[in-house]
Parts: sequence; structure tokens; C-alpha cells
Amino acid sequence: MEVISRFVVMEHNADKAGLHWDLRFKQPDGTMWESFATKKGIPLERGRKVSLFKTSLHTQKDALFTGEIKSGYGKGTLKVWDKGKCIILKYSEKHIAIEFKGSKLKGVYHFLQFSPKDKDQYLFFKGAERMSEKVTLSENAQKVVESRYFMDDETWENFPDRVSEAISKGEDKKDYYKKKFKEMIYKMEFLPAGRIMRNSGRAKGTLLNCYHLPCGDSIEEIGNFIKESLILWSDGGGVGCNFSKLRPKEIRLRVRVENHQDLFLLLKLLIMYPIQLKVVGQDALRR
Repeated sequence: MEVISRFVVMEHNADKAGLHWDLRFKQPDGTMWESFATKKGIPLERGRKVSLFKTSLHTQKDALFTGEIKSGYGKGTLKVWDKGKCIILKYSEKHIAIEFKGSKLKGVYHFLQFSPKDKDQYLFFKGAERMSEKVTLSENAQKVVESRYFMDDETWENFPDRVSEAISKGEDKKDYYKKKFKEMIYKMEFLPAGRIMRNSGRAKGTLLNCYHLPCGDSIEEIGNFIKESLILWSDGGGVGCNFSKLRPKEIRLRVRVENHQDLFLLLKLLIMYPIQLKVVGQDALRR
């Protein structure tokens, strides 16, 4: 949907509530004005998010009122912080997306409902421009994505294709979700975990950050644990383990090997486990 509307942001210095900002816009059907309040100010740059509290609907007269409120909870002064036209791109209880065209408030912003239990609480932040408009990364962001996530000759224009292809494989409507994921990643409305962004579509590499491996008390189980850990680390994954199944220190062992040096070698390998992981990690594609 694309509905042309109007918005206003009031700076409200209230006696009880204190200084806050009231963000209001006319509903798509033009009947009433939605109103949201925040004490955190209006985020003008991407990356900053503030919480909004949804207040009661306003008539146009009340929504645009400036001056002094002489009584009631809102007692105090109201002045216009910004106003102008806006385009409502999405309008639902859970998610509202609006492109503001004010002198201060510019660009596409999102209102995301915290949860069904907190229906009046929203997260408000500036998103990327619409897909038809090119997204420009900051110099620092460009260096980060090039060094940690992009494949050779990849750019932000084609990066979402590779990642959305990988994360939509498990969906029944793969083509539909690939398109949705691609658009959300491009606009930075949703970004998967770093390992997923880096390793999607690569011949080698895990999509998960951490793994838990069992480690038993037998020679075979300890050896298998070390082997599987090294394989996972070579793919860039982290390994966690609960060693509580190992017998306490200085407990006598009944071994089945003729040469006890073989057993001591295996135990030394377990003791050197953190060093082995560090060496493998250095060879893998991770910091």
C-alpha cells in the first residue's frame, strides 16, 4: 500500500510527564490521527532505536494543537518540532512503515510492536530507503562487510541474493520467502547472524556459531570428541562441552592398552585441546 498522508511531531513539555515528543500521523482512511509518545527523542540516524508508547487517537484539531494545555495529565506547552507530508507504506497493528518527508524527519521509518502482550509499546527506528533507491553504507560499515562478510567482488546490491537463497531453503514457499528476505536484508530491517551472512553459499563453512558436543570417559569417546571438535573449528564453529562425565583426578584407571604411553599421549592431547583449537581457528576464516 502507498497512502499519502500528513504527520506532525510535537515537542511537549508537560508538568507531570516531563519533556517528551508526540509523533502523530493521519490514518490511511483520513478519519483520525494516530499518536505515539517518547521521552528518548526522535532518531534521525540509522542504527538508533527508541521505544514509543501508543496513546489515544486524536482528532485533527487536537493533533495539530500548539500552545498551552492548562489542565489534565498533558498540562504544559506544545510546539511543533517538525511536520510535513508522509507516505504510509504498511499499516497494521504489529508493523507500521512510513516514509516521512519533513525538514528534520526524513526517510523510511518502522514502528514494530514489542509483543501481543504489550500492544501499545513499539520500537521505532529508521530503516533503509525503498528498494528502488540505492542504499549507501557508511565508510566504516563498508569496511566491515567487505572484510568479514562479502565474497570476492560482492557488493550490497547482490549480497542479499546469496544470503536470502540460503535461509529460504527450508521454507515451503521458497521463492516467496527468498524475495521477502532479500528485501528485508537489503533495507537492513532484518540481518541474520554474522556466521550466516558470511558462510551462506560458500563451499566450506558452518551457518551456526556454536555447537555442543558430548564427551564420555572412555578413550574412544575422548578421541572422538577431539576429532569432531577440530572438524567443527576448521569450519568456523565454536564448541562447548560438559566434562562432568570424566572421572575425578587421581582415580585409578583400568586400561586396555599394552603400552601405557598410548594412554598418556591421548590424555596429553586432551590437555592440549585449547591450543589445538587455537591453531585450527587461525587457519579457518574467522577472527
